[in-house]
Amino acid sequence: MPPYFYTLVKSVNPLFEAFSPLDITAYTFALPAAPFCADIHHTIDIEVILKKYHFLCQYCDILLVEGAGGLLVPMTQDFTMLDLIVKLSAPTLLITPSRLGCINDTLLSIQALKSRNVSFDWCVNLYEDQDSFSEVTQPYYDATFTQWWSVAKGLDRYVENLCYHTSS
Repeated sequence: MPPYFYTLVKSVNPLFEAFSPLDITAYTFALPAAPFCADIHHTIDIEVILKKYHFLCQYCDILLVEGAGGLLVPMTQDFTMLDLIVKLSAPTLLITPSRLGCINDTLLSIQALKSRNVSFDWCVNLYEDQDSFSEVTQPYYDATFTQWWSVAKGLDRYVENLCYHTSS
Protein backbone atom coordinates (compact mmCIF):
# COMPACT_ATOMS: atom_id res chain seq x y z
CA MET A 1 0.00 0.00 0.00
CA PRO A 2 1.46 3.38 -0.94
CA PRO A 3 2.24 5.54 2.12
CA TYR A 4 -0.20 8.29 1.08
CA PHE A 5 -3.11 5.81 1.16
CA TYR A 6 -2.15 4.81 4.66
CA THR A 7 -1.99 8.46 5.74
CA LEU A 8 -5.33 9.18 4.07
CA VAL A 9 -7.02 6.27 5.85
CA LYS A 10 -5.82 7.61 9.18
CA SER A 11 -6.92 11.15 8.38
CA VAL A 12 -10.54 10.18 7.68
CA ASN A 13 -10.87 7.58 10.42
CA PRO A 14 -9.11 8.22 13.75
CA LEU A 15 -9.92 4.65 14.83
CA PHE A 16 -7.25 3.56 12.33
CA GLU A 17 -4.59 5.74 14.00
CA ALA A 18 -3.09 2.81 15.91
CA PHE A 19 -3.01 0.53 12.86
CA SER A 20 0.12 -0.06 10.84
CA PRO A 21 0.01 -0.66 7.07
CA LEU A 22 0.26 -4.40 7.80
CA ASP A 23 -2.78 -4.14 10.07
CA ILE A 24 -4.98 -2.86 7.24
CA THR A 25 -3.77 -5.10 4.43
CA ALA A 26 -4.10 -8.86 4.18
CA TYR A 27 -1.07 -9.30 1.93
CA THR A 28 1.67 -7.11 0.53
CA PHE A 29 4.13 -8.19 -2.16
CA ALA A 30 7.19 -6.52 -3.64
CA LEU A 31 6.39 -7.39 -7.25
CA PRO A 32 3.78 -5.07 -8.84
CA ALA A 33 1.83 -7.86 -10.53
CA ALA A 34 -1.35 -9.88 -10.23
CA PRO A 35 -1.49 -11.26 -6.68
CA PHE A 36 -1.10 -14.83 -7.94
CA CYS A 37 2.12 -13.86 -9.75
CA ALA A 38 3.43 -11.56 -7.01
CA ASP A 39 2.87 -14.27 -4.40
CA ILE A 40 5.88 -16.37 -5.43
CA HIS A 41 5.51 -18.62 -2.38
CA HIS A 42 1.74 -19.11 -2.91
CA THR A 43 0.81 -17.94 0.57
CA ILE A 44 -2.49 -16.24 -0.27
CA ASP A 45 -5.36 -17.74 1.68
CA ILE A 46 -8.76 -16.26 0.83
CA GLU A 47 -9.97 -16.92 4.37
CA VAL A 48 -7.22 -14.61 5.69
CA ILE A 49 -8.52 -11.86 3.39
CA LEU A 50 -12.09 -12.43 4.55
CA LYS A 51 -11.06 -12.34 8.21
CA LYS A 52 -9.13 -9.11 7.63
CA TYR A 53 -12.18 -7.62 5.90
CA HIS A 54 -14.53 -8.51 8.76
CA PHE A 55 -12.00 -7.28 11.34
CA LEU A 56 -11.64 -3.88 9.63
CA CYS A 57 -15.41 -3.53 9.14
CA GLN A 58 -15.73 -3.24 12.92
CA TYR A 59 -13.90 0.09 12.78
CA CYS A 60 -15.78 1.93 10.05
CA ASP A 61 -19.14 2.52 8.42
CA ILE A 62 -17.73 2.02 4.92
CA LEU A 63 -14.67 -0.04 4.10
CA LEU A 64 -13.13 0.54 0.70
CA VAL A 65 -11.67 -2.63 -0.77
CA GLU A 66 -9.55 -1.86 -3.81
CA GLY A 67 -9.06 -4.60 -6.36
CA ALA A 68 -5.66 -5.18 -7.90
CA GLY A 69 -5.75 -4.68 -11.63
CA GLY A 70 -9.23 -5.71 -12.68
CA LEU A 71 -12.12 -8.05 -12.12
CA LEU A 72 -10.54 -11.18 -13.56
CA VAL A 73 -7.09 -10.71 -12.08
CA PRO A 74 -6.15 -13.93 -10.27
CA MET A 75 -5.60 -13.77 -6.54
CA THR A 76 -4.88 -17.47 -6.48
CA GLN A 77 -4.82 -19.90 -9.37
CA ASP A 78 -8.60 -20.34 -9.23
CA PHE A 79 -9.90 -17.25 -7.37
CA THR A 80 -10.24 -13.81 -8.95
CA MET A 81 -11.06 -10.30 -7.76
CA LEU A 82 -14.59 -10.90 -9.08
CA ASP A 83 -14.86 -14.01 -6.90
CA LEU A 84 -13.93 -11.84 -3.91
CA ILE A 85 -16.63 -9.29 -4.79
CA VAL A 86 -19.20 -12.09 -4.95
CA LYS A 87 -17.98 -13.61 -1.68
CA LEU A 88 -18.15 -10.25 0.14
CA SER A 89 -21.53 -9.30 -1.35
CA ALA A 90 -20.19 -5.78 -1.21
CA PRO A 91 -21.50 -2.72 -3.02
CA THR A 92 -19.32 -2.48 -6.10
CA LEU A 93 -18.02 0.55 -7.95
CA LEU A 94 -16.42 -0.25 -11.28
CA ILE A 95 -13.90 2.46 -12.15
CA THR A 96 -12.64 2.30 -15.71
CA PRO A 97 -9.77 4.25 -17.27
CA SER A 98 -10.09 6.93 -19.94
CA ARG A 99 -7.37 5.73 -22.27
CA LEU A 100 -7.73 4.43 -25.81
CA GLY A 101 -9.24 0.93 -25.60
CA CYS A 102 -11.25 1.64 -22.50
CA ILE A 103 -14.59 1.03 -24.23
CA ASN A 104 -13.64 -2.62 -24.67
CA ASP A 105 -12.32 -2.88 -21.10
CA THR A 106 -15.47 -1.25 -19.76
CA LEU A 107 -17.84 -3.48 -21.72
CA LEU A 108 -15.95 -6.64 -20.74
CA SER A 109 -15.98 -5.63 -17.07
CA ILE A 110 -19.68 -4.81 -17.15
CA GLN A 111 -20.37 -8.15 -18.84
CA ALA A 112 -18.33 -9.98 -16.19
CA LEU A 113 -20.21 -8.29 -13.33
CA LYS A 114 -23.59 -8.97 -14.92
CA SER A 115 -22.68 -12.62 -15.57
CA ARG A 116 -22.23 -13.06 -11.82
CA ASN A 117 -25.35 -11.01 -10.95
CA VAL A 118 -23.29 -8.38 -9.16
CA SER A 119 -25.05 -5.08 -8.59
CA PHE A 120 -22.67 -2.22 -9.37
CA ASP A 121 -22.25 1.41 -10.21
CA TRP A 122 -19.80 2.57 -12.84
CA CYS A 123 -17.64 5.62 -13.52
CA VAL A 124 -14.60 6.75 -15.48
CA ASN A 125 -11.32 7.91 -14.01
CA LEU A 126 -10.38 10.72 -16.42
CA TYR A 127 -6.63 10.69 -15.92
CA GLU A 128 -5.29 9.31 -19.21
CA ASP A 129 -5.84 10.61 -22.74
CA GLN A 130 -7.82 13.53 -21.32
CA ASP A 131 -7.30 15.60 -24.45
CA SER A 132 -8.79 12.98 -26.77
CA PHE A 133 -11.40 11.34 -24.48
CA SER A 134 -14.24 13.66 -25.54
CA GLU A 135 -13.72 12.67 -29.17
CA VAL A 136 -12.42 9.09 -28.98
CA THR A 137 -14.54 7.58 -26.18
CA GLN A 138 -17.16 9.92 -24.77
CA PRO A 139 -19.51 9.79 -27.81
CA TYR A 140 -20.04 6.06 -27.21
CA TYR A 141 -20.48 6.45 -23.46
CA ASP A 142 -22.96 9.29 -23.97
CA ALA A 143 -24.97 7.24 -26.46
CA THR A 144 -24.90 3.99 -24.50
CA PHE A 145 -24.73 4.95 -20.82
CA THR A 146 -26.98 7.88 -20.03
CA GLN A 147 -25.88 7.94 -16.40
CA TRP A 148 -22.08 7.59 -16.69
CA TRP A 149 -20.01 9.90 -14.53
CA SER A 150 -16.38 10.66 -13.73
CA VAL A 151 -14.57 10.09 -10.46
CA ALA A 152 -13.72 13.79 -10.20
CA LYS A 153 -17.31 14.94 -10.64
CA GLY A 154 -19.34 12.24 -8.95
CA LEU A 155 -17.41 10.36 -6.30
CA ASP A 156 -18.57 12.56 -3.42
CA ARG A 157 -22.21 12.05 -4.46
CA TYR A 158 -21.64 8.29 -4.77
CA VAL A 159 -20.13 8.08 -1.28
CA GLU A 160 -22.92 10.18 0.23
CA ASN A 161 -25.49 7.91 -1.40
CA LEU A 162 -23.65 4.83 -0.17
CA CYS A 163 -23.51 6.24 3.36
CA TYR A 164 -27.23 6.99 3.25
CA HIS A 165 -28.09 3.44 2.12
CA THR A 166 -25.79 1.74 4.64
CA SER A 167 -27.22 3.76 7.54
CA SER A 168 -30.88 3.12 6.60
